[in-house]
Amino acid sequence: MLKKAILFLFLFAQIAFNGLGQYIKWQEEKSTSFLRLNIVSHEIARYRPQTGWIPLDTVTSVNVNYDEILPTSEGIYEFQIGKSSKYYLTIHCTGQMYELDKSNWTLKRLDQTFFRGANCKSSIFMRGDDIYSFGGYGFWRSNNILTKYDFIAKSG
Repeated sequence: MLKKAILFLFLFAQIAFNGLGQYIKWQEEKSTSFLRLNIVSHEIARYRPQTGWIPLDTVTSVNVNYDEILPTSEGIYEFQIGKSSKYYLTIHCTGQMYELDKSNWTLKRLDQTFFRGANCKSSIFMRGDDIYSFGGYGFWRSNNILTKYDFIAKSG
């Protein structure tokens, strides 16, 4: 009987705490506030020091597999596309690129990459309309490779 009770408690704990800590978090470009996306519930929230975390909306997605997004609070960069409400999001260590439309909270995957691990902690920057990645580490070595994201081939 005790074994069944322990098994039941273990299974209940796994189900109850399944969605905790499944976030990506990044600082908004040219701002002191942060955005946080819950990978499980797809809710997005904004943090400001005066108010704390305030839920904004539920994100609608296009071609996004949330299982492929690594929960992290570092290495995510946001770049505004022109003067629009759309932003590019790049996720550290994955080569993944997303487009986030803040006017209707739509997340769209832009890349078709499956490669991971060779550009962790790289410096990502935007020059003109191009996004570059420089350096990083992975596979037990660091590198100094400059990579330009190719919007036609959908890879970096």
